[in-house]
Amino acid sequence: MAIQKEIFVSGKIGNVVFYKMYGKFYSRSAPEKVTQTKAMKVHANVFGRASGLGRVVRKALLPVIPFPRDSRMQIRLVSPILGWLKESGDSDSLRVQKVSQIEGFQFTAGTPDFFTRWKHGLEIVRSSVNLLEIKIPAFIPNEMVTAPKNTISVKLKIAAVAINSESGESVSTNSSDLLFNYDNTLVAAQTIPLELKMPAGSLVVTGASLEYTVMEKNNPILNLNKSYMPAAIVKAMYIEFYPLL
Repeated sequence: MAIQKEIFVSGKIGNVVFYKMYGKFYSRSAPEKVTQTKAMKVHANVFGRASGLGRVVRKALLPVIPFPRDSRMQIRLVSPILGWLKESGDSDSLRVQKVSQIEGFQFTAGTPDFFTRWKHGLEIVRSSVNLLEIKIPAFIPNEMVTAPKNTISVKLKIAAVAINSESGESVSTNSSDLLFNYDNTLVAAQTIPLELKMPAGSLVVTGASLEYTVMEKNNPILNLNKSYMPAAIVKAMYIEFYPLL
């Protein structure tokens, strides 16, 4: 930056900008215009799509996300979605093959992941064009779920969303939960149905979390220990066509 002393000019001459600041006149080089290459434009477009899909996922899976305003989580979520879009391109078959990389994303980073706390597994299937089923085999809570001290009950929370992968708009959302006592009493096998419109071209994302109720000073309260707030994307699928009737 140079200071003008004799001749005072305001404006731009060539690639030099002349201006006044705090009563003095200065000059500086104008920033060079950056011309985006085709590759840069493509990357910017894909990144914008990934960011948009991430916003829709966060909004739809709000019932299972403990800290939805966590900016770091929001940024982290874009990464696996961006990877999926870049690696699959416009190929439906690659979108089906690569979509699994979105699975396992932890909404609560730095803590034990969801399947460390919920050791039982979950089977999530698209049983019809408008129905998602979460199948849970029979289990004993204090053997299959890791919980904080003095836990008296646990709630398994499930939420799912179908998103138009091209427009980035939400097509359908649904959520449900399973509440059970934390003891050695067998919980029967069951299937949780989620009605969800899943047309061809949809990205379907299912999230799950655990919510613990603990006894403190003879009062039941929700657990506030962040290390026991596991939440994750447990299933991601891309609907290529309608194989079911």
